[in-house]
Formats: sequence, C-alpha cells, structure tokens
Amino acid sequence: MHADRTNRLVLALFGLLVLVAGAGGMAASTGVFGVAFSRQTLFDNRASGFIGHHGGWLWPAVAGACLLLALACLRWILVLLASTDRVGDITIPGDTDQGTTTLQPAATAARRAAHVLEYMDATSLRRWVPVYS
Repeated sequence: MHADRTNRLVLALFGLLVLVAGAGGMAASTGVFGVAFSRQTLFDNRASGFIGHHGGWLWPAVAGACLLLALACLRWILVLLASTDRVGDITIPGDTDQGTTTLQPAATAARRAAHVLEYMDATSLRRWVPVYS
C-alpha cells in the first residue's frame, strides 16, 4: 500500500474517532444519556472511580499502550521518509536499428515546470496588455 493512501486512511480514521468522541460529549451534555448523567462533573463518575481503585496496574498498562502507539507512529514516519514510491527511468523503445531512449524523471519534471511557467507568463501578459480590435 502506498504511503499516501495509508496517510489518508489513518487520518480519516482518526478524524472519525475524534468526531464520534466530540459528538458523544455533546450528546452527554445535552441529556441524551439521561439528565443525571449530564449534570455529573467530569471526575465524579464510574470511570474515575475505577481508575482510582485499580491505579496500581492500570497506569503501567496505559504507559505500555502509549509506548506501542509511539512506536507505531515512529514506524509510520520512517515509512514516509524512506518511501521508494518514486518514478524510475522511462524507457521508450525505438526501432531495432535506432535503439531505445531513456528519459530521466528529473528532466521530465524540469520540462513540465518550464511549460507551466511559460503558460503562466503568457496568461499574465494577456491580462495586462490591452487588446484593440
């Protein structure tokens, strides 16, 4: 899978997760889960009580999960930096007596950039030069 597709997929999943969490928080504050739940303070709930009673093993488990997440992020960054999804030389076959032509990507990119600049210069001149009929 290409790095660009992986980036889009991971960022879309993360965005969806954040959207669901935000929608859940908004729903809880408006009373969708019950009026009593919407009036509770943030730390006056079952989750904080569970964390308080089981903090001896819970925080090392959270640290381990964070370490795994950090390693996954590091791997993701290394894959992006060491990506080999680059264009190679383009070989254009010719007749048997003429041989083949090899076009390097740098030459193609330079020519495309020059073509875009020529087009931009031509359109900007048309904008500023008055045309009389």
